[in-house]
Amino acid sequence: MSPVRRNLFFVLCLMVFGMLLLVIVSIATIQSGKLATRAASQRAGEITVKEWRGGITDRNGIPLVDARSHPHVIDEDDSIIPQTGAVNHRQIPFLLPMRYDEQSVASHVVGYVNGENEGISGIEQTYDHVLATDTSYVISGIADARRERIAAFGASAQNASFTPQRSVRLTLDYHIQKAAEDALYRTGHTGAVVVLDTQTFDVRAMVSAPDFDRNHLTQYLDSDGGELLNRALCAYDAGSVFKIITSAAALGTFVCRPDDLFWCNGFRQIHGLRFGCLKEEGHGELSMRQAFALSCNCVFYELGSAVSGERIRETARAFGLGEPLLAPGTLPEHKGNIPFSEQYLDTQVANLSIGQGGVMMTPLQAANVACIIANNGYRKSINLVDGVVDAEGNFIQNPRRYSLRKVTDEIVSRQIGEMMLEVTRTGTGQGVRLEGAEAAGKTSSAETGWAVGDETMVHGWFVGYFPYHAPRYAMAVFVENGRQGARACVPVFDEIAEKILQNHW
Repeated sequence: MSPVRRNLFFVLCLMVFGMLLLVIVSIATIQSGKLATRAASQRAGEITVKEWRGGITDRNGIPLVDARSHPHVIDEDDSIIPQTGAVNHRQIPFLLPMRYDEQSVASHVVGYVNGENEGISGIEQTYDHVLATDTSYVISGIADARRERIAAFGASAQNASFTPQRSVRLTLDYHIQKAAEDALYRTGHTGAVVVLDTQTFDVRAMVSAPDFDRNHLTQYLDSDGGELLNRALCAYDAGSVFKIITSAAALGTFVCRPDDLFWCNGFRQIHGLRFGCLKEEGHGELSMRQAFALSCNCVFYELGSAVSGERIRETARAFGLGEPLLAPGTLPEHKGNIPFSEQYLDTQVANLSIGQGGVMMTPLQAANVACIIANNGYRKSINLVDGVVDAEGNFIQNPRRYSLRKVTDEIVSRQIGEMMLEVTRTGTGQGVRLEGAEAAGKTSSAETGWAVGDETMVHGWFVGYFPYHAPRYAMAVFVENGRQGARACVPVFDEIAEKILQNHW
């Protein structure tokens, strides 16, 4: 290369270097603030969340929802982002507070809200007029280039110290509800648990399985698992738990006494039809008390025939079967079914006496039956909502219902209670083994007539109350196709009752 060309190349290099240096200096000094603002604006944003909601609590004021939460949706990378506001949703990819989290309980009772923060299920829907507010707040924050929140510049909420001016207080007890959910969900069964306070008849726990995630509702829309269904308020074939009703009818009309003797040969022939007992070879000679404890059908066929179908149905209605039990409009509730006939046939009475032939009840109704026996034959109104309270916990609305009626004689209820105690001592419910206490109960294996593969679906039940000598709670445990109440339901009852007593709840 000639000296002239070499000098020219050197000059060009100096010029290029000088230009680059000027650009760097400009970026680092003159334009630094402007460019930083642009970069931040691409990764920062804020959104106005239009509504808070009032709170929902248990009977002791323990929150069952987060009142600070807001509507949200899930974007492509599963970030939870607000569904309302003026800025692009993609500008705020932060994990924001949700109304329902992993610690939330009572999904089927509390219900859920839609994208507009309106209650569309459960108590959220029933009391939407109380829970809805016009209070708003602003969420802001900064993300990195991968749209992940920068911890040092976390999302913040302006005016986020919201205290609900109104809350709906339920009669549920958080601890009992959680214990009941843990016990039932651990089994993997489909079913329900209801726990009632024997003194007030308040609902302390209402569980339905399987549970569902209220933050991802779309996955259940096409599901055949019925996750959104509150099975505690659905009607199912009753089976042998209905023998409590038949016993009340028989003892109340002096048709028999608990120690009267009967004979079971394994079946009864009624108008050419064979009605079998759970023990095919028969129980032989046994008393009514033993027949109840061992769930002998043959004895109850005889009792039903002696009492009459009309009397059994009348007794069932007095115990609250065939009607909804919660205050109107509280939650959707099936009323169950007690077959009616102008003149019951002997075959109809036989089925009715053991809770078959279309006898349907809800787990709530089953718990109510046990609660009446534990309460010396008296029935009270069942409440799920304790009231609407202000920010200081003072009641501003009282939707409670109060009623007291005598269902059966105190002597009759005591006799039935003794037979229910025999169930857990020597009968089909011996799996209940409470430490330092006893429980009274009744098992059931309810045939449905519905085929599942090569088998007929048989529901399992166990209803009862505890402690026996000073009743505090009545409980119904139901398992769809549980086959045997003793196997599917008794262990769940035992675990819940034991935990309640151990913790003195």
